[in-house]
Amino acid sequence: MIKRAKYFFLFGFLLLILSLLVFWPSFNLHLTGDDYLGLWRYHYYLDGHTTGSWNNFIFFLTDYGPQDTFTAIIHHFFGFQPAYYFFFSYILRLLAAISFFPLIVLLTKNKTAAYFAMIFFAITTTGLETTDWSFNMPSYLAIALMNFFLFVYLKARDKNSYRLFFLSAFIFYLTIIAQPIRMTFLPGALILFEFYLLFRNRNLSALKATIVHVSVFAAVMVIVYVTGFVGNSIGAGETLTDRLNGGWKKVFANNFSALIPYLLEGKYYLFTYPFGIFGSTIFPSTLIPADYQILTPIKAFFKLLLPMFLLFVLFIRFGPSRKPLIAAVIWSAFVFLTFSGLFQHALNISQFVSMLIGGYTVIVLLFLFIRKYQNHRVVMGIIMGIFITFLSFAAPWLRNPEYLYESTGRYLIVPAAGLTILLGVLLGSARSFRAKVLSFGLISILIVLHMYTSFSYLYHLSTVRSTHTTENIRKSIPNVKNFNDPAKPLMFYFEPLGSEILHHSLLFGFPVIMGYQYDFFNVWHIAYTDNWEEVVLAYKDGSSLKRFSIPVKKVAITDIYSFRLEGYRLVNTTRETRQKLQDLQ
Repeated sequence: MIKRAKYFFLFGFLLLILSLLVFWPSFNLHLTGDDYLGLWRYHYYLDGHTTGSWNNFIFFLTDYGPQDTFTAIIHHFFGFQPAYYFFFSYILRLLAAISFFPLIVLLTKNKTAAYFAMIFFAITTTGLETTDWSFNMPSYLAIALMNFFLFVYLKARDKNSYRLFFLSAFIFYLTIIAQPIRMTFLPGALILFEFYLLFRNRNLSALKATIVHVSVFAAVMVIVYVTGFVGNSIGAGETLTDRLNGGWKKVFANNFSALIPYLLEGKYYLFTYPFGIFGSTIFPSTLIPADYQILTPIKAFFKLLLPMFLLFVLFIRFGPSRKPLIAAVIWSAFVFLTFSGLFQHALNISQFVSMLIGGYTVIVLLFLFIRKYQNHRVVMGIIMGIFITFLSFAAPWLRNPEYLYESTGRYLIVPAAGLTILLGVLLGSARSFRAKVLSFGLISILIVLHMYTSFSYLYHLSTVRSTHTTENIRKSIPNVKNFNDPAKPLMFYFEPLGSEILHHSLLFGFPVIMGYQYDFFNVWHIAYTDNWEEVVLAYKDGSSLKRFSIPVKKVAITDIYSFRLEGYRLVNTTRETRQKLQDLQ
């Protein structure tokens, strides 16, 4: 008992120390504009500002309901004290990290592999914007629930227990509603996983199990869909009939309408871009030196492609089969030609590296899948990790097929969970001493790199969005006339152009920030910009208001305000700006 207590103490202590070292700067961040927006949206629907019979339960069962509800609960107890929001986000992230331990142990019977995987998720840079934008914290809860669901689901299959299976179906429901904008991929992943198990076993018993399981998961999704507004965002006034008859068409169209024009133009190479997104979950793009961003194709070949290819050759430890090497050569050539602009859409250096790493990793996984096919547990873990990783970012990729998401992007937090499962299974599958040294050495390097990039990302944010500086800048904006008059468009101009501090502290979400700062609710008549031309157009004919979805209407000169950031101090320059505008006539 004492030995076990010591083990758990060390288990928790190292996790706590490493994660606190990385996330300590986050406790000095101020809230983003979207945190304020989530709170505004919560009160818009629940305080009677719109039609429909809304209550907390109905609102929670919407795409953004969990995020907005979490924000509203914290605000109810702690107001706008930012440290509390990031503290709860950190606790939920730890919960998500710990939830990998029993799942990886179940798949690999290897506690050391599970522990390393848990540490990796706790500090990974992948999806770190989920912490940066604190209202995304339900994503961590959803990942914890997903891991718990997978654990119970696999246990149910092992024991052929319908009681456990129906328990897993209930947890599956909780996972979806905990963060639907991140978890609606899960039914598709499970159906594919069931078909894989059916293909592997190919008997009547497996067929019956697949039919029952898929039917139950489909029934759960029907319940999720008909009891809420998942997939349609918040649709005030929509009826159940509307959602059943046309809602699914809207969701389908929204996800595929962006890809279809590219395919009609013959740009089928875009189907390789998910490998690049996968690569960005593994290797933080911020690690690439700034001077590498201007490399010519020839220099990129010798400085990046060739060394990475040689590392791949060393890692794969080829046997008699040459197929992985051939696949790697073909992939390297394709990525290099794409980087060189073969498809009229040249990659930048970060994308080039992500594409290479993503493709090489997929080749390794396929090679391992073939070699370990008889090891049912390992193969299940690989399949599960691949499905979660790739399907969870399918929707954002479909909406923007030419965009390769950066490592920190919030859309990659669930792919980070899939990658964690893959890493844990790869570690747990290592049997020889050489394989263990190679695998644990690799994940140790990844942990160190991700710790560095995560800390650097959060520390930099703490210098441009610190609590003290952001509070001072926001309070420098006076409570101006017509703030709460939706019939009067306002224009706010900020200098200098492109200021990172201004963007993070003020420009991102300016209307709702001001709304809560000065206690008014009608915020969508306020335009804000750091572009002088937009100010001029607002004064002349109001045409620049269109970007803000404000009806085009000339802005009165008395409703135009301006401020200049000098160091960390905001100076009111409204009088000079109004004089410059008058001089234009």
